[in-house]
Amino acid sequence: MKVELISWTNNPIETVEKACSVCYQSEPSIKVVKHCVNSGHHSVLEFANFVFKIEDISRACSLQLVRHRTASFAQKSQRYTPFNDFEILPLPKGNGEKYHYNCKFDVNQEQVIAEMYKRGFSMNDLSHFYGLNSSSFCKLLERNGVESRTWEETKFINKNYFDEIDTPEKAYILGFIYSDGCIATHYKDGEFDRYEVIIDQLNEEDILLKAILREIKPNGKLIKSGHEDTSRIAICQSDLCKKLIEYGVTPKKGKSANPEIIFEKIPKEFYKDFIRGVFEGDGCLCLQKDKENEEHIKDARWSIAGTKDTCEGIQKILMEELELNKTKIGTNGDSFSLNYGGKIQVKKIIEYLYKDVNIGNFLHLRKAKKIKEFHPLLWKELSFKYAREIERKYPVVVPQKIEKDPTALFTFNQTMDEINIAYKEIIKEYGKNQIFGEEAKENARSILPNACTTTICVSFDLRNFAHFCNERLCSRAQDEIRKLAMEMKKAILSCPELDDEGKEIIEMICVPKCEAGKIKFCPEQKSCGRQKTAKEINDIISEIKNGRWKWESNYMDMDGDICSTYSCSICNYKTNDTTNYCPNCGSKIIK
Repeated sequence: MKVELISWTNNPIETVEKACSVCYQSEPSIKVVKHCVNSGHHSVLEFANFVFKIEDISRACSLQLVRHRTASFAQKSQRYTPFNDFEILPLPKGNGEKYHYNCKFDVNQEQVIAEMYKRGFSMNDLSHFYGLNSSSFCKLLERNGVESRTWEETKFINKNYFDEIDTPEKAYILGFIYSDGCIATHYKDGEFDRYEVIIDQLNEEDILLKAILREIKPNGKLIKSGHEDTSRIAICQSDLCKKLIEYGVTPKKGKSANPEIIFEKIPKEFYKDFIRGVFEGDGCLCLQKDKENEEHIKDARWSIAGTKDTCEGIQKILMEELELNKTKIGTNGDSFSLNYGGKIQVKKIIEYLYKDVNIGNFLHLRKAKKIKEFHPLLWKELSFKYAREIERKYPVVVPQKIEKDPTALFTFNQTMDEINIAYKEIIKEYGKNQIFGEEAKENARSILPNACTTTICVSFDLRNFAHFCNERLCSRAQDEIRKLAMEMKKAILSCPELDDEGKEIIEMICVPKCEAGKIKFCPEQKSCGRQKTAKEINDIISEIKNGRWKWESNYMDMDGDICSTYSCSICNYKTNDTTNYCPNCGSKIIK
Protein backbone atom coordinates (compact mmCIF):
# COMPACT_ATOMS: atom_id res chain seq x y z
CA MET A 1 0.00 0.00 0.00
CA LYS A 2 0.97 3.64 -0.48
CA VAL A 3 -0.27 6.51 1.73
CA GLU A 4 0.28 10.14 0.73
CA LEU A 5 -0.76 13.22 2.75
CA ILE A 6 -1.92 15.52 -0.07
CA SER A 7 -3.52 18.37 1.92
CA TRP A 8 -3.81 19.65 5.48
CA THR A 9 -4.93 22.66 7.55
CA ASN A 10 -2.26 25.36 7.73
CA ASN A 11 -0.49 25.04 11.07
CA PRO A 12 -2.96 22.41 12.34
CA ILE A 13 -1.93 22.34 16.01
CA GLU A 14 -1.76 26.14 16.21
CA THR A 15 -5.33 26.21 14.87
CA VAL A 16 -6.39 23.81 17.63
CA GLU A 17 -4.57 25.94 20.24
CA LYS A 18 -6.52 29.02 19.13
CA ALA A 19 -9.80 27.11 19.28
CA CYS A 20 -8.96 26.02 22.84
CA SER A 21 -8.09 29.58 23.84
CA VAL A 22 -11.51 30.73 22.66
CA CYS A 23 -13.22 28.13 24.86
CA TYR A 24 -11.19 28.87 27.98
CA GLN A 25 -10.40 32.56 27.46
CA SER A 26 -6.69 31.91 27.73
CA GLU A 27 -3.55 32.38 25.72
CA PRO A 28 -2.98 29.77 22.97
CA SER A 29 -0.64 27.08 24.29
CA ILE A 30 0.02 23.37 23.98
CA LYS A 31 -0.77 23.04 27.70
CA VAL A 32 -4.38 24.08 27.11
CA VAL A 33 -4.67 21.56 24.27
CA LYS A 34 -3.46 18.74 26.54
CA HIS A 35 -5.97 19.86 29.19
CA CYS A 36 -8.81 19.71 26.64
CA VAL A 37 -7.80 16.26 25.44
CA ASN A 38 -7.43 14.87 28.97
CA SER A 39 -10.78 16.30 30.04
CA GLY A 40 -12.62 14.78 27.05
CA HIS A 41 -13.17 18.11 25.30
CA HIS A 42 -12.32 16.73 21.82
CA SER A 43 -14.48 18.99 19.65
CA VAL A 44 -11.61 21.51 19.39
CA LEU A 45 -9.69 18.89 17.35
CA GLU A 46 -12.22 19.15 14.52
CA PHE A 47 -10.66 22.43 13.32
CA ALA A 48 -7.59 20.57 11.96
CA ASN A 49 -8.15 18.57 8.75
CA PHE A 50 -5.98 16.11 6.80
CA VAL A 51 -6.56 14.65 3.32
CA PHE A 52 -4.93 11.34 2.32
CA LYS A 53 -4.48 9.56 -1.00
CA ILE A 54 -4.36 5.81 -0.42
CA GLU A 55 -3.31 3.41 -3.20
CA ASP A 56 -3.13 -0.39 -3.55
CA ILE A 57 -5.36 -1.39 -0.68
CA SER A 58 -7.91 -4.15 -1.06
CA ARG A 59 -11.61 -3.49 -1.51
CA ALA A 60 -12.09 -5.31 1.80
CA CYS A 61 -9.87 -2.75 3.53
CA SER A 62 -11.70 0.15 1.87
CA LEU A 63 -15.02 -1.26 3.12
CA GLN A 64 -13.68 -1.14 6.68
CA LEU A 65 -12.37 2.38 6.09
CA VAL A 66 -15.67 3.85 4.89
CA ARG A 67 -17.45 2.60 8.01
CA HIS A 68 -15.99 5.70 9.70
CA ARG A 69 -18.89 7.85 8.50
CA THR A 70 -17.55 11.12 9.83
CA ALA A 71 -14.83 11.12 7.16
CA SER A 72 -15.23 12.10 3.49
CA PHE A 73 -14.37 9.63 0.70
CA ALA A 74 -13.76 9.52 -3.05
CA GLN A 75 -13.02 6.01 -4.38
CA LYS A 76 -11.89 4.73 -7.79
CA SER A 77 -14.66 3.02 -9.75
CA GLN A 78 -14.34 -0.74 -9.87
CA ARG A 79 -14.87 -0.72 -13.62
CA TYR A 80 -11.23 0.39 -13.86
CA THR A 81 -9.93 -2.59 -11.88
CA PRO A 82 -7.17 -4.13 -14.07
CA PHE A 83 -8.45 -7.68 -13.59
CA ASN A 84 -8.61 -8.88 -17.17
CA ASP A 85 -6.45 -8.97 -20.23
CA PHE A 86 -9.16 -9.74 -22.80
CA GLU A 87 -9.81 -6.87 -25.16
CA ILE A 88 -12.97 -6.62 -27.24
CA LEU A 89 -13.03 -4.07 -30.01
CA PRO A 90 -16.14 -1.84 -30.03
CA LEU A 91 -17.77 -1.34 -33.41
CA PRO A 92 -17.39 2.30 -34.58
CA LYS A 93 -20.40 4.32 -35.71
CA GLY A 94 -21.24 3.79 -39.36
CA ASN A 95 -20.62 6.98 -41.33
CA GLY A 96 -17.70 6.07 -43.57
CA GLU A 97 -17.10 4.76 -47.10
CA LYS A 98 -18.59 1.41 -48.15
CA TYR A 99 -17.09 -1.24 -50.42
CA HIS A 100 -20.41 -1.52 -52.23
CA TYR A 101 -23.82 0.12 -51.83
CA ASN A 102 -25.31 -3.30 -50.87
CA CYS A 103 -22.86 -3.67 -47.98
CA LYS A 104 -24.43 -3.41 -44.57
CA PHE A 105 -21.30 -1.92 -42.91
CA ASP A 106 -18.72 0.62 -43.94
CA VAL A 107 -15.00 -0.14 -44.39
CA ASN A 108 -14.00 0.64 -40.77
CA GLN A 109 -16.77 -1.50 -39.29
CA GLU A 110 -15.90 -4.44 -41.51
CA GLN A 111 -12.25 -4.22 -40.46
CA VAL A 112 -13.28 -4.41 -36.80
CA ILE A 113 -15.51 -7.43 -37.43
CA ALA A 114 -12.71 -9.17 -39.34
CA GLU A 115 -10.28 -8.43 -36.49
CA MET A 116 -12.70 -9.92 -33.93
CA TYR A 117 -12.98 -13.03 -36.10
CA LYS A 118 -9.16 -13.30 -36.15
CA ARG A 119 -9.11 -13.03 -32.34
CA GLY A 120 -11.26 -16.12 -31.95
CA PHE A 121 -14.93 -15.12 -32.22
CA SER A 122 -16.86 -17.70 -34.22
CA MET A 123 -18.55 -16.98 -37.54
CA ASN A 124 -21.91 -18.06 -36.10
CA ASP A 125 -21.66 -15.65 -33.14
CA LEU A 126 -20.57 -12.67 -35.25
CA SER A 127 -23.18 -13.38 -37.93
CA HIS A 128 -25.86 -13.57 -35.27
CA PHE A 129 -25.27 -10.25 -33.57
CA TYR A 130 -24.49 -8.33 -36.73
CA GLY A 131 -27.37 -9.78 -38.76
CA LEU A 132 -25.29 -11.35 -41.55
CA ASN A 133 -25.83 -14.66 -43.34
CA SER A 134 -22.88 -17.02 -43.78
CA SER A 135 -22.37 -16.07 -47.44
CA SER A 136 -22.22 -12.33 -46.68
CA PHE A 137 -19.85 -12.95 -43.79
CA CYS A 138 -17.47 -15.01 -45.96
CA LYS A 139 -17.42 -12.20 -48.53
CA LEU A 140 -16.69 -9.69 -45.74
CA LEU A 141 -13.68 -11.78 -44.64
CA GLU A 142 -12.48 -12.12 -48.25
CA ARG A 143 -12.66 -8.34 -48.80
CA ASN A 144 -10.52 -7.79 -45.70
CA GLY A 145 -7.93 -10.44 -46.56
CA VAL A 146 -8.92 -12.89 -43.80
CA GLU A 147 -9.16 -16.62 -44.53
CA SER A 148 -12.10 -18.45 -43.01
CA ARG A 149 -11.21 -21.25 -40.58
CA THR A 150 -11.86 -24.94 -41.17
CA TRP A 151 -14.24 -26.87 -38.89
CA GLU A 152 -11.38 -27.99 -36.67
CA GLU A 153 -9.87 -24.51 -36.63
CA THR A 154 -13.14 -22.96 -35.48
CA LYS A 155 -12.43 -24.44 -32.08
CA PHE A 156 -9.25 -22.33 -32.10
CA ILE A 157 -6.98 -25.22 -31.19
CA ASN A 158 -3.23 -24.77 -31.23
CA LYS A 159 -2.69 -27.78 -33.48
CA ASN A 160 1.08 -27.28 -33.58
CA TYR A 161 1.42 -27.22 -29.78
CA PHE A 162 3.35 -30.51 -29.50
CA ASP A 163 5.43 -30.12 -32.68
CA GLU A 164 8.40 -29.24 -30.48
CA ILE A 165 8.72 -29.78 -26.72
CA ASP A 166 10.57 -26.57 -25.89
CA THR A 167 8.92 -25.43 -22.62
CA PRO A 168 8.37 -27.00 -19.16
CA GLU A 169 4.61 -26.60 -19.66
CA LYS A 170 4.61 -28.68 -22.84
CA ALA A 171 6.68 -31.42 -21.19
CA TYR A 172 4.37 -31.49 -18.16
CA ILE A 173 1.15 -31.64 -20.23
CA LEU A 174 2.64 -34.37 -22.44
CA GLY A 175 3.48 -36.42 -19.33
CA PHE A 176 0.02 -35.85 -17.87
CA ILE A 177 -1.70 -36.96 -21.11
CA TYR A 178 0.72 -39.88 -21.41
CA SER A 179 -0.29 -41.21 -17.98
CA ASP A 180 -3.91 -40.12 -17.44
CA GLY A 181 -5.14 -39.09 -20.88
CA CYS A 182 -6.18 -41.13 -23.86
CA ILE A 183 -6.69 -40.96 -27.61
CA ALA A 184 -10.24 -41.95 -28.54
CA THR A 185 -10.95 -43.23 -32.05
CA HIS A 186 -14.30 -42.30 -33.62
CA TYR A 187 -15.89 -44.18 -36.49
CA LYS A 188 -18.73 -43.20 -38.83
CA ASP A 189 -20.60 -45.80 -40.85
CA GLY A 190 -17.96 -48.38 -39.92
CA GLU A 191 -15.08 -46.23 -41.20
CA PHE A 192 -12.52 -44.16 -39.31
CA ASP A 193 -13.71 -40.58 -38.81
CA ARG A 194 -11.44 -38.72 -36.33
CA TYR A 195 -9.22 -38.85 -33.24
CA GLU A 196 -9.96 -37.11 -29.93
CA VAL A 197 -7.78 -36.37 -26.86
CA ILE A 198 -9.66 -36.96 -23.59
CA ILE A 199 -8.56 -36.14 -20.03
CA ASP A 200 -10.81 -36.85 -17.03
CA GLN A 201 -10.25 -35.47 -13.52
CA LEU A 202 -12.28 -34.88 -10.38
CA ASN A 203 -14.01 -31.48 -10.16
CA GLU A 204 -11.51 -30.25 -7.56
CA GLU A 205 -8.83 -30.30 -10.29
CA ASP A 206 -10.71 -27.83 -12.50
CA ILE A 207 -7.93 -25.25 -12.16
CA LEU A 208 -5.38 -27.70 -13.54
CA LEU A 209 -7.62 -28.73 -16.44
CA LYS A 210 -8.35 -25.12 -17.35
CA ALA A 211 -4.63 -24.34 -17.30
CA ILE A 212 -4.11 -27.16 -19.83
CA LEU A 213 -7.00 -25.83 -21.91
CA ARG A 214 -5.54 -22.32 -22.02
CA GLU A 215 -2.32 -23.77 -23.42
CA ILE A 216 -3.85 -25.97 -26.14
CA LYS A 217 -7.36 -24.61 -26.71
CA PRO A 218 -7.64 -21.02 -25.42
CA ASN A 219 -11.40 -20.69 -25.90
CA GLY A 220 -12.21 -24.23 -24.79
CA LYS A 221 -14.53 -25.17 -21.94
CA LEU A 222 -14.70 -28.10 -19.56
CA ILE A 223 -17.49 -30.58 -19.99
CA LYS A 224 -19.03 -33.02 -17.55
CA SER A 225 -18.21 -36.67 -18.03
CA GLY A 226 -20.50 -39.56 -17.16
CA HIS A 227 -19.92 -38.95 -13.44
CA GLU A 228 -21.26 -35.87 -11.66
CA ASP A 229 -18.01 -35.33 -9.73
CA THR A 230 -15.76 -35.51 -12.82
CA SER A 231 -14.76 -32.87 -15.39
CA ARG A 232 -13.41 -33.63 -18.86
CA ILE A 233 -11.26 -32.05 -21.56
CA ALA A 234 -12.10 -33.27 -25.05
CA ILE A 235 -9.95 -31.91 -27.89
CA CYS A 236 -10.73 -33.02 -31.42
CA GLN A 237 -7.93 -32.05 -33.76
CA SER A 238 -6.38 -34.54 -36.17
CA ASP A 239 -2.89 -32.99 -36.49
CA LEU A 240 -2.57 -32.63 -32.71
CA CYS A 241 -3.67 -36.22 -32.08
CA LYS A 242 -1.35 -37.60 -34.77
CA LYS A 243 1.60 -35.81 -33.14
CA LEU A 244 0.69 -37.35 -29.76
CA ILE A 245 0.49 -40.77 -31.42
CA GLU A 246 4.03 -40.24 -32.72
CA TYR A 247 5.10 -39.70 -29.09
CA GLY A 248 3.55 -43.02 -28.09
CA VAL A 249 0.18 -41.80 -26.82
CA THR A 250 -1.66 -44.30 -29.00
CA PRO A 251 -5.32 -45.36 -28.68
CA LYS A 252 -4.01 -48.45 -26.86
CA LYS A 253 -1.04 -46.82 -25.13
CA GLY A 254 -1.26 -49.27 -22.21
CA LYS A 255 0.19 -51.97 -24.46
CA SER A 256 1.95 -50.11 -27.25
CA ALA A 257 3.48 -46.95 -25.68
CA ASN A 258 7.21 -46.61 -26.23
CA PRO A 259 8.96 -44.21 -23.83
CA GLU A 260 12.18 -44.30 -25.83
CA ILE A 261 10.42 -42.27 -28.51
CA ILE A 262 9.36 -39.66 -25.94
CA PHE A 263 12.73 -39.31 -24.21
CA GLU A 264 14.44 -38.93 -27.57
CA LYS A 265 12.20 -35.98 -28.49
CA ILE A 266 12.18 -34.26 -25.10
CA PRO A 267 15.25 -32.16 -24.19
CA LYS A 268 17.01 -33.46 -21.10
CA GLU A 269 16.33 -30.22 -19.21
CA PHE A 270 12.57 -30.99 -19.37
CA TYR A 271 12.78 -34.63 -18.21
CA LYS A 272 11.69 -33.78 -14.68
CA ASP A 273 8.68 -31.80 -15.95
CA PHE A 274 7.59 -34.78 -18.05
CA ILE A 275 8.03 -37.18 -15.11
CA ARG A 276 6.15 -34.77 -12.82
CA GLY A 277 3.26 -34.80 -15.33
CA VAL A 278 3.30 -38.63 -15.36
CA PHE A 279 3.35 -38.73 -11.55
CA GLU A 280 0.50 -36.24 -11.12
CA GLY A 281 -1.50 -38.02 -13.79
CA ASP A 282 -1.17 -41.59 -12.54
CA GLY A 283 1.22 -41.67 -9.60
CA CYS A 284 0.94 -42.06 -5.85
CA LEU A 285 2.68 -40.78 -2.71
CA CYS A 286 1.79 -43.07 0.21
CA LEU A 287 2.66 -42.01 3.75
CA GLN A 288 2.81 -44.22 6.85
CA LYS A 289 2.04 -42.18 9.94
CA ASP A 290 2.85 -42.86 13.56
CA LYS A 291 -0.29 -44.06 15.39
CA GLU A 292 0.60 -42.12 18.53
CA ASN A 293 1.69 -38.96 16.69
CA GLU A 294 -0.02 -38.49 13.32
CA GLU A 295 2.20 -35.53 12.43
CA HIS A 296 5.22 -37.82 12.40
CA ILE A 297 5.83 -39.71 9.11
CA LYS A 298 7.37 -43.13 9.80
CA ASP A 299 7.81 -44.19 6.17
CA ALA A 300 6.94 -43.14 2.61
CA ARG A 301 6.53 -44.74 -0.81
CA TRP A 302 6.54 -43.06 -4.25
CA SER A 303 5.14 -44.85 -7.27
CA ILE A 304 3.94 -44.37 -10.83
CA ALA A 305 1.92 -46.71 -13.05
CA GLY A 306 2.28 -47.37 -16.77
CA THR A 307 3.77 -49.74 -19.28
CA LYS A 308 6.91 -51.71 -18.49
CA ASP A 309 8.94 -49.60 -20.90
CA THR A 310 7.62 -46.39 -19.33
CA CYS A 311 8.59 -47.46 -15.82
CA GLU A 312 12.02 -48.63 -16.96
CA GLY A 313 12.65 -45.40 -18.87
CA ILE A 314 11.76 -43.19 -15.88
CA GLN A 315 13.76 -45.39 -13.52
CA LYS A 316 16.82 -44.99 -15.74
CA ILE A 317 16.53 -41.19 -15.53
CA LEU A 318 16.06 -41.23 -11.73
CA MET A 319 19.10 -43.50 -11.32
CA GLU A 320 21.25 -41.15 -13.41
CA GLU A 321 20.03 -37.92 -11.86
CA LEU A 322 19.63 -38.96 -8.22
CA GLU A 323 21.92 -42.00 -7.96
CA LEU A 324 19.04 -44.17 -6.76
CA ASN A 325 19.28 -47.94 -6.59
CA LYS A 326 17.63 -50.06 -9.25
CA THR A 327 14.37 -51.57 -8.05
CA LYS A 328 12.20 -54.34 -9.43
CA ILE A 329 9.35 -53.18 -11.65
CA GLY A 330 6.06 -54.32 -10.12
CA THR A 331 3.44 -56.04 -12.28
CA ASN A 332 -0.28 -56.70 -12.09
CA GLY A 333 -1.52 -58.25 -15.33
CA ASP A 334 -0.92 -55.74 -18.15
CA SER A 335 -0.19 -52.93 -15.66
CA PHE A 336 3.29 -52.13 -14.35
CA SER A 337 4.49 -49.84 -11.57
CA LEU A 338 7.75 -48.22 -10.48
CA ASN A 339 8.08 -48.02 -6.70
CA TYR A 340 10.61 -46.38 -4.40
CA GLY A 341 10.33 -46.71 -0.63
CA GLY A 342 12.06 -45.07 2.29
CA LYS A 343 11.85 -41.43 3.40
CA ILE A 344 15.34 -40.55 2.12
CA GLN A 345 14.80 -41.83 -1.43
CA VAL A 346 11.28 -40.40 -1.67
CA LYS A 347 12.49 -37.01 -0.45
CA LYS A 348 15.16 -37.00 -3.18
CA ILE A 349 12.55 -37.73 -5.86
CA ILE A 350 10.04 -35.13 -4.61
CA GLU A 351 12.71 -32.42 -4.39
CA TYR A 352 13.98 -33.33 -7.88
CA LEU A 353 10.47 -33.02 -9.37
CA TYR A 354 9.29 -29.89 -7.54
CA LYS A 355 12.20 -27.84 -6.28
CA ASP A 356 13.19 -24.79 -8.36
CA VAL A 357 10.46 -25.33 -10.97
CA ASN A 358 8.12 -22.71 -12.37
CA ILE A 359 4.85 -24.53 -11.74
CA GLY A 360 2.44 -21.79 -12.76
CA ASN A 361 -1.06 -23.27 -12.53
CA PHE A 362 0.15 -26.79 -13.26
CA LEU A 363 -0.12 -28.38 -9.83
CA HIS A 364 -2.35 -31.32 -8.98
CA LEU A 365 -4.20 -30.40 -5.77
CA ARG A 366 -4.49 -33.92 -4.34
CA LYS A 367 -0.79 -34.56 -4.94
CA ALA A 368 0.03 -31.17 -3.46
CA LYS A 369 -1.77 -32.07 -0.21
CA LYS A 370 0.39 -35.17 0.11
CA ILE A 371 3.55 -33.12 -0.52
CA LYS A 372 2.44 -30.73 2.22
CA GLU A 373 2.22 -33.60 4.72
CA PHE A 374 5.51 -35.18 3.67
CA HIS A 375 7.67 -32.12 2.97
CA PRO A 376 6.19 -28.95 4.58
CA LEU A 377 9.17 -26.73 3.67
CA LEU A 378 8.98 -27.66 -0.01
CA TRP A 379 5.22 -27.17 0.04
CA LYS A 380 5.69 -23.69 1.49
CA GLU A 381 8.07 -22.83 -1.36
CA LEU A 382 5.60 -24.18 -3.94
CA SER A 383 2.66 -22.24 -2.51
CA PHE A 384 4.57 -18.96 -2.45
CA LYS A 385 5.82 -19.57 -5.99
CA TYR A 386 2.21 -20.04 -7.04
CA ALA A 387 1.35 -16.78 -5.26
CA ARG A 388 4.01 -14.86 -7.18
CA GLU A 389 2.65 -16.30 -10.41
CA ILE A 390 -0.81 -14.96 -9.55
CA GLU A 391 0.47 -11.55 -8.55
CA ARG A 392 2.08 -11.09 -11.95
CA LYS A 393 -1.31 -11.53 -13.63
CA TYR A 394 -3.47 -9.13 -11.70
CA PRO A 395 -3.23 -7.01 -8.55
CA VAL A 396 -4.72 -8.53 -5.40
CA VAL A 397 -3.94 -8.08 -1.71
CA VAL A 398 -3.27 -11.31 0.18
CA PRO A 399 -4.27 -11.06 3.88
CA GLN A 400 -1.28 -11.48 6.17
CA LYS A 401 -2.63 -14.49 8.06
CA ILE A 402 -3.52 -16.27 4.81
CA GLU A 403 -0.08 -15.52 3.39
CA LYS A 404 1.56 -17.25 6.38
CA ASP A 405 -0.53 -20.41 5.90
CA PRO A 406 0.62 -22.29 2.75
CA THR A 407 -2.60 -24.32 2.46
CA ALA A 408 -4.86 -21.29 2.82
CA LEU A 409 -2.62 -19.34 0.43
CA PHE A 410 -2.84 -22.05 -2.21
CA THR A 411 -6.64 -22.13 -1.95
CA PHE A 412 -6.78 -18.31 -2.05
CA ASN A 413 -4.73 -18.13 -5.24
CA GLN A 414 -6.69 -20.88 -6.93
CA THR A 415 -9.89 -18.94 -6.21
CA MET A 416 -8.41 -15.68 -7.55
CA ASP A 417 -7.36 -17.46 -10.73
CA GLU A 418 -10.85 -18.93 -11.13
CA ILE A 419 -12.45 -15.49 -10.73
CA ASN A 420 -10.05 -14.00 -13.27
CA ILE A 421 -11.07 -16.63 -15.82
CA ALA A 422 -14.78 -16.08 -15.13
CA TYR A 423 -14.40 -12.28 -15.35
CA LYS A 424 -12.81 -12.51 -18.79
CA GLU A 425 -15.50 -14.96 -19.94
CA ILE A 426 -18.29 -12.58 -18.87
CA ILE A 427 -16.64 -9.64 -20.67
CA LYS A 428 -16.36 -11.82 -23.75
CA GLU A 429 -20.04 -12.84 -23.57
CA TYR A 430 -21.08 -9.19 -23.22
CA GLY A 431 -19.14 -8.50 -26.41
CA LYS A 432 -21.37 -10.96 -28.23
CA ASN A 433 -24.33 -8.76 -27.31
CA GLN A 434 -22.54 -5.64 -28.53
CA ILE A 435 -21.89 -4.39 -24.99
CA PHE A 436 -18.33 -3.15 -24.93
CA GLY A 437 -15.79 -1.29 -22.83
CA GLU A 438 -16.76 0.32 -19.56
CA GLU A 439 -20.41 -0.76 -19.73
CA ALA A 440 -19.39 -4.41 -19.92
CA LYS A 441 -16.94 -3.97 -17.05
CA GLU A 442 -19.58 -2.22 -14.95
CA ASN A 443 -21.77 -5.30 -15.11
CA ALA A 444 -18.99 -7.87 -14.87
CA ARG A 445 -17.46 -6.28 -11.76
CA SER A 446 -20.09 -7.92 -9.54
CA ILE A 447 -17.95 -11.06 -9.36
CA LEU A 448 -14.69 -9.27 -8.55
CA PRO A 449 -13.22 -10.24 -5.16
CA ASN A 450 -12.70 -7.94 -2.22
CA ALA A 451 -9.00 -8.73 -2.54
CA CYS A 452 -8.57 -6.70 -5.76
CA THR A 453 -6.86 -3.34 -5.25
CA THR A 454 -8.37 0.13 -5.27
CA THR A 455 -7.43 3.79 -4.77
CA ILE A 456 -9.30 6.13 -2.41
CA CYS A 457 -9.04 9.73 -1.15
CA VAL A 458 -9.95 10.29 2.51
CA SER A 459 -10.51 13.51 4.43
CA PHE A 460 -10.37 13.38 8.26
CA ASP A 461 -10.57 16.10 10.87
CA LEU A 462 -8.17 15.43 13.73
CA ARG A 463 -10.88 14.39 16.19
CA ASN A 464 -12.27 11.69 13.92
CA PHE A 465 -8.82 10.61 12.81
CA ALA A 466 -7.96 10.04 16.49
CA HIS A 467 -11.15 7.93 16.80
CA PHE A 468 -10.12 6.01 13.65
CA CYS A 469 -6.74 5.28 15.24
CA ASN A 470 -8.39 4.27 18.52
CA GLU A 471 -10.36 1.60 16.67
CA ARG A 472 -7.88 0.48 14.01
CA LEU A 473 -4.56 0.55 15.89
CA CYS A 474 -5.95 -2.12 18.17
CA SER A 475 -3.86 -5.31 18.01
CA ARG A 476 -7.01 -7.27 17.24
CA ALA A 477 -7.91 -5.16 14.19
CA GLN A 478 -7.56 -6.83 10.78
CA ASP A 479 -3.95 -6.72 9.57
CA GLU A 480 -4.40 -4.53 6.48
CA ILE A 481 -6.57 -1.82 8.11
CA ARG A 482 -4.19 -1.73 11.10
CA LYS A 483 -1.23 -1.27 8.77
CA LEU A 484 -3.14 1.48 6.96
CA ALA A 485 -3.83 3.32 10.25
CA MET A 486 -0.12 3.14 11.09
CA GLU A 487 0.88 4.52 7.68
CA MET A 488 -1.66 7.38 7.91
CA LYS A 489 -0.40 8.28 11.38
CA LYS A 490 3.19 8.30 10.04
CA ALA A 491 2.07 10.58 7.19
CA ILE A 492 0.63 13.11 9.65
CA LEU A 493 3.75 12.97 11.85
CA SER A 494 5.83 13.76 8.74
CA CYS A 495 3.77 16.89 8.02
CA PRO A 496 6.30 19.76 7.63
CA GLU A 497 4.13 22.22 9.61
CA LEU A 498 4.03 19.97 12.66
CA ASP A 499 6.58 20.85 15.38
CA ASP A 500 7.69 18.62 18.25
CA GLU A 501 4.85 19.73 20.51
CA GLY A 502 2.33 19.05 17.75
CA LYS A 503 3.78 15.56 17.25
CA GLU A 504 3.42 15.00 20.99
CA ILE A 505 -0.31 15.75 20.73
CA ILE A 506 -0.67 13.32 17.79
CA GLU A 507 1.19 10.60 19.72
CA MET A 508 -1.03 11.34 22.71
CA ILE A 509 -4.44 11.00 21.01
CA CYS A 510 -3.76 8.62 18.09
CA VAL A 511 -3.41 5.46 20.19
CA PRO A 512 -5.32 2.18 20.56
CA LYS A 513 -8.62 2.51 22.37
CA CYS A 514 -7.29 0.69 25.44
CA GLU A 515 -4.92 3.61 26.00
CA ALA A 516 -7.23 6.45 24.92
CA GLY A 517 -9.18 7.04 28.16
CA LYS A 518 -8.22 7.79 31.71
CA ILE A 519 -9.21 4.26 32.71
CA LYS A 520 -6.89 1.83 30.95
CA PHE A 521 -8.71 -1.36 29.98
CA CYS A 522 -9.38 -3.50 26.89
CA PRO A 523 -13.01 -3.27 25.67
CA GLU A 524 -12.64 -6.47 23.60
CA GLN A 525 -13.70 -9.91 24.81
CA LYS A 526 -10.11 -11.13 24.60
CA SER A 527 -7.13 -8.90 25.29
CA CYS A 528 -3.83 -8.92 23.39
CA GLY A 529 -2.13 -8.57 26.79
CA ARG A 530 -1.54 -4.81 26.70
CA GLN A 531 -4.43 -4.15 29.14
CA LYS A 532 -6.83 -6.26 31.17
CA THR A 533 -10.37 -6.65 29.84
CA ALA A 534 -13.30 -5.01 31.61
CA LYS A 535 -14.45 -8.46 32.76
CA GLU A 536 -11.03 -9.27 34.22
CA ILE A 537 -11.00 -5.97 36.11
CA ASN A 538 -14.53 -6.58 37.43
CA ASP A 539 -13.52 -10.08 38.53
CA ILE A 540 -10.58 -8.63 40.45
CA ILE A 541 -12.80 -6.03 42.08
CA SER A 542 -15.45 -8.61 42.98
CA GLU A 543 -12.81 -10.75 44.72
CA ILE A 544 -11.91 -7.91 47.05
CA LYS A 545 -13.48 -8.60 50.45
CA ASN A 546 -14.76 -6.15 53.04
CA GLY A 547 -12.90 -6.20 56.35
CA ARG A 548 -12.48 -4.25 59.57
CA TRP A 549 -9.58 -2.99 61.63
CA LYS A 550 -9.63 -4.80 64.99
CA TRP A 551 -7.98 -3.17 68.00
CA GLU A 552 -5.15 -5.29 69.34
CA SER A 553 -3.23 -3.23 71.90
CA ASN A 554 -1.82 0.13 72.87
CA TYR A 555 1.83 1.09 73.06
CA MET A 556 3.95 4.20 73.73
CA ASP A 557 6.08 5.54 70.93
CA MET A 558 9.49 7.22 71.28
CA ASP A 559 7.85 10.64 71.73
CA GLY A 560 5.77 9.36 74.60
CA ASP A 561 2.52 9.34 72.70
CA ILE A 562 0.00 6.53 73.13
CA CYS A 563 -0.53 4.60 69.85
CA SER A 564 -2.75 1.66 68.96
CA THR A 565 -2.08 -1.50 67.00
CA TYR A 566 -4.81 -2.91 64.75
CA SER A 567 -5.19 -6.13 62.78
CA CYS A 568 -7.08 -6.88 59.56
CA SER A 569 -10.14 -9.03 60.19
CA ILE A 570 -9.46 -10.92 56.93
CA CYS A 571 -5.74 -11.75 57.05
CA ASN A 572 -4.72 -10.65 60.60
CA TYR A 573 -2.12 -8.26 59.21
CA LYS A 574 -1.02 -5.90 61.99
CA THR A 575 -0.42 -2.19 61.50
CA ASN A 576 -0.80 1.13 63.24
CA ASP A 577 -1.86 2.91 60.00
CA THR A 578 -5.61 2.49 59.48
CA THR A 579 -5.87 3.03 55.73
CA ASN A 580 -9.00 2.34 53.61
CA TYR A 581 -7.46 -0.86 52.20
CA CYS A 582 -5.36 -3.55 53.81
CA PRO A 583 -1.83 -3.31 52.33
CA ASN A 584 -1.45 -7.08 52.69
CA CYS A 585 -4.62 -8.66 51.22
CA GLY A 586 -6.22 -5.63 49.53
CA SER A 587 -9.50 -5.93 51.46
CA LYS A 588 -11.65 -2.85 51.61
CA ILE A 589 -11.86 -1.64 55.22
CA ILE A 590 -15.29 -0.50 56.32
CA LYS A 591 -15.94 1.49 59.46
